[in-house]
Amino acid sequence: MHKKNLWVVLALCILAVGVWGCDSGSTEIDGDASTDGDTEDDGEASDGDQSDGDEGPCVPDCQGKQCGFDGCDGSCGTCNQPPVSECITDSKLRVYDASGDCAGNTCEYGYTDNDCTDGCVDGECKGCVPNCEGKQCGDNGCGGSCGVCNQPAAPECITPVTLRTYNSTGDCTTGICSYGHTDTQCEFGCADGACTGCVVNCEGKECGSDGCGGNCGSCNQPPAPECISGDPDVLRVYNISGACDAGNCNYGFTDIDCEFECAEGQCQQCAPNCEERQCGPDGCGGFCGICNVPPASECVSDTTILVYEATGDCNDVTGLCAYESNVVPCEFGCTDGLCNNCTAACEGKECGPDGCGGNCAEGCELQVEACSVEGTCLCVYDPCEALCCPQGDVCTGGACCTPAGECPEAVECGGWTDSCGVAHVCDPCLNGYSCVDNSCECLSPKVECNSVCCQTGAICYNNNCCVADCAGKQCGNDGCGGSCGTCGANESCNAEGQCICAGVECNGVCCAAGAVCHNDACCTPACTGKECGSDSCGGICGICGDNETCAPDSQCVCADVECDGACCEIGEVCHEDACCMPDCDGKDCGPDGCGGSCGACDANATCTVEGLCDCDFEACVDACCTDGQVCFEDACCTPTACGAKECGTDGCGTSCGTCEANETCSVAGVCECPNVVCNAACCAAGQVCHSDACCTPDCTGKECGPDGCGGTCAPGCELPDVCNDTTGQCE
Repeated sequence: MHKKNLWVVLALCILAVGVWGCDSGSTEIDGDASTDGDTEDDGEASDGDQSDGDEGPCVPDCQGKQCGFDGCDGSCGTCNQPPVSECITDSKLRVYDASGDCAGNTCEYGYTDNDCTDGCVDGECKGCVPNCEGKQCGDNGCGGSCGVCNQPAAPECITPVTLRTYNSTGDCTTGICSYGHTDTQCEFGCADGACTGCVVNCEGKECGSDGCGGNCGSCNQPPAPECISGDPDVLRVYNISGACDAGNCNYGFTDIDCEFECAEGQCQQCAPNCEERQCGPDGCGGFCGICNVPPASECVSDTTILVYEATGDCNDVTGLCAYESNVVPCEFGCTDGLCNNCTAACEGKECGPDGCGGNCAEGCELQVEACSVEGTCLCVYDPCEALCCPQGDVCTGGACCTPAGECPEAVECGGWTDSCGVAHVCDPCLNGYSCVDNSCECLSPKVECNSVCCQTGAICYNNNCCVADCAGKQCGNDGCGGSCGTCGANESCNAEGQCICAGVECNGVCCAAGAVCHNDACCTPACTGKECGSDSCGGICGICGDNETCAPDSQCVCADVECDGACCEIGEVCHEDACCMPDCDGKDCGPDGCGGSCGACDANATCTVEGLCDCDFEACVDACCTDGQVCFEDACCTPTACGAKECGTDGCGTSCGTCEANETCSVAGVCECPNVVCNAACCAAGQVCHSDACCTPDCTGKECGPDGCGGTCAPGCELPDVCNDTTGQCE
C-alpha cells in the first residue's frame, strides 16, 4: 500500500474522524465528542516523538508554585528573590532576608523592621544615609544590603602539615561574614596555601575537600525519584541540593502519596479503562481503539441497499463507534446485503465501500491504518516507508521496530542504544562505583570493600569502608586500625586524641608520673620510710592517727601517754592496761576512778562519799577551824577569857559585857563616864547635874535669862538693858 506523510494523518483526523485530538507526541481527548473537527492539544508537539499510549512524557507542573517539586524530578525554583523593602508604617521600614524557606510551594522570607527617624517613603527611609562602615554584609540601615558572604579567605597553612580550606559561602552575624572550614592533613607538608607534592584524592567522594585545597564536587545531583510500595504507594522525591557529610552527599526528600499506583519513579495518573468500549479515551491519555470496522451493508428493500462509511465517529462518552450510512439504489435489485449484478467501483481505491455493498480490496490494517474518504489507507501512528508502525514502535531502516523497555543486564550503567537506534540512559552506579564502558568499576586508588567502592583515601577495615580521622588529633586511634601519632616523654593520649601530661605540667615542662610542681619545678615527693612530715615538695607524707604527733624523725608517736600499744587522749592515764580519763569533776578529795586521787582534805576535815571535804568542827571560808575556834572576819579565831572585863570583846567577836547609857568601854574592859556623874548616873555630853539629876541647858533663841538647869544664857545684857526672863531677850 502507498502510505502518506504524517501531516496527511493530521488532516485525516480533522476531516474524517473529527473527534480525535492528534499530535505527533501524545493524543488526548478533551471532554465531549467534537463535531466541528476542532482538536485540542494538551502539550507541545515534537517531531517524530510518539506517546506509548499508557503514559505520556512528564510535564512539569509549576502553576501557582514559587519553589519545591515540579512533579518531574525537577524544581519550581529557589527562594532567593525576596520582596522589595516596604514601608509598613509612616516611620517603619521592613527589609526582607536575602534567602527564604520553601513551605507549601511558596517562599517565605524572614524580615527586619527598622525605625525611620525622618519617615519612610517608597520602601526607603527618608534622609537615610546607608551605613556599611565596618560591615561586610547585612542591612545597610536604609533597606539595602552591605553585601553577601561569598568571598572566603584563600586556603592557608595553619601548621606546616595542615591546610585550612574555607567554605565558599558563609554566615552573616552582626555585619561580619564568618566561614566554616575544613582542615586537611598534608602528607608532604603545606606551603603557600596548598599541600606540597599533593595528589588530589576524590576517590569514593562525591563532595568535600580533595585533600589539596580543592573540592571533590557539589551536592546537586540527587537520586532519581523512587517508588515505595504501600497503601497508598508513595513517590519519594529528593531535594535538588544536598549536604556533604564525610565526602558523601545526603539529600533530604519529600514523600508524595500517589492517588493510583507508583511505577518507574512516577505517580501513575490513572488506571486505563476500556471495558465495553470500542474507541475513545481510556481515561489515561491513551485510546481504546479507532472506528474503522463499519457494520456490513444490508438490503433495506428489494431495490435499495444501506451502505456504511468505512470510518466512523467515536462517542467519547459511551466509547461506541457510530458510522454514517447512505441508502443506495440497486439497479438490478438487492440480495443478502449486495446489489445484484453490480460492478464494484474500486478503481484507485485501497479501501472503503465498493458501491455494491462490499469493500474495496482487503481494507486497511486494523489498529495501525485508517481509510480516508478517498479510499486511501493512511497510517494512524508512525509511517515507515511502505509500512505503518504500531503505537510505540519506531521506524528504523525502513522497518518498524519495538524499542527495548530497559537496558540489558550486561549493560550496568551509562548510555546504551538498542537495536531500534533508541538511546537509553541506564541505571547509575551506586555505592561509589564509577561507570567505565557500561560497567560499574571501582577505580584506583579507591578500594573495594564488602561490595562497596570506598571513597578516595578510605581503606577496608572490619569489612567496612573506613576513612582515617586524625583531624585535630595528635595521637590515638585513627578509627581505621591505625594511629594518629605518638606522644612524647611523660605524656599520655586522652579520649580526644590530644597528648597530655601523664602527671602534671610545671612551668612548661611535663613532669614524670608521680612528680608534682613545686616552686616552678618538677619535684618527686620523698616519703620512703616516713609516716608523716614534709615530702620535700610542699606536701606531707602522711597524717598521724588520733592522739598521735609527728616526731622529728617523721614517725608518728603518742602525743601524751602510751598504754598497752595505744595512745591515750590528752589528760588520760594508763590504768590496768587501758587508757582511763580521771573523773574529779565536783570533787575535792577521794579516788579519781583511774587509781589516783582527787585530792586530800586539810586538818580538822573528813572526805565524804561524794568526794567533798566536810569540816569536823566550824567551817570558815576555805578552812576548817579547830575545836574551840570560831570563824571571825573570814578566819579561824581562838577566843580569850573576859575575866574582870565589864565590856569589850573576847578577841573573836564575842562581847564581854555592855556599859550603861552614856558610858564608854576602856581598853582594859572597864566601863567609864566621860561626862558629868550625877547621883551615880552618867550624864550625856553637854548635860549638867541639877537637883541630883542630869539636866540639859536650853538657851536656844535666848541672849540672857535662865537656861533651865540653874545657869544663865550668854552673853547677857549690857547696861542700861534689862533681861526679860520670859523671852530671854535684852530690853
